[in-house]
Amino acid sequence: LKTLFIFGSFLLIDFAFLGANSHKFIVGGWVPVTIAFVVAVIMYTWRYGLEYLRNNFYMNKEDISKILKQLQYRSLNQLSGVTAIFITDVYDKSGGSFLHFLKLSRSVPENVLIVDYIVDSIPYVHYSQRYEIACLDERVCKLTLHYGFMETISIPRALEKASNKDLLPFKLNIDHATYMVEIPNIMASKLKRSFVFFWQEKLFAFLMRNYSANLNIEFYKLPYNRTIAIGTYCIL
Repeated sequence: LKTLFIFGSFLLIDFAFLGANSHKFIVGGWVPVTIAFVVAVIMYTWRYGLEYLRNNFYMNKEDISKILKQLQYRSLNQLSGVTAIFITDVYDKSGGSFLHFLKLSRSVPENVLIVDYIVDSIPYVHYSQRYEIACLDERVCKLTLHYGFMETISIPRALEKASNKDLLPFKLNIDHATYMVEIPNIMASKLKRSFVFFWQEKLFAFLMRNYSANLNIEFYKLPYNRTIAIGTYCIL
């Protein structure tokens, strides 16, 4: 009750100021209000779109461990001496970029490392708690990197430390490894009602086009000359 009284008092003061300045809205005050509203709509559309992607595009897939059990390696070209590192979303349980690489190239590297990351709710994560490794089969491993919200994410540096400390099941030459990143191409469609309004789907598709592979490469500190972007489609 005391808390409600305090907040109620502040609301009365705020409404008094609002009423005293309401006449300024029609003589120019609407400009910052409109700008703030547009920015809020863009931010909401971006956040809702990312949640939709994760729930309906990444998480709504079969687990990669089940897919690998059915995969016939003998029918694929063997890339001996090649180590490929696939950067995926933490919600992507299917290792989408790896599976798309197999479909496109009909080849499988000698060593495959599927990497994602989680930002924990602490400022810094000790290196002993940074690595979470799971071997999916004899040549495919999944690595989850844990970072604090104050840390800079550098996947090559983290992999180099993991290799030097023999945390990986195979020796990783960080100077010759190839990185793969998945870039979803968003297609707006009136047949599905993913958003409340169709123009929001068009807006999110536009925002995702500007969220290009270059941003992922810079964000993860990946080398440009050894990084390949694999495009996928997602219909909203």
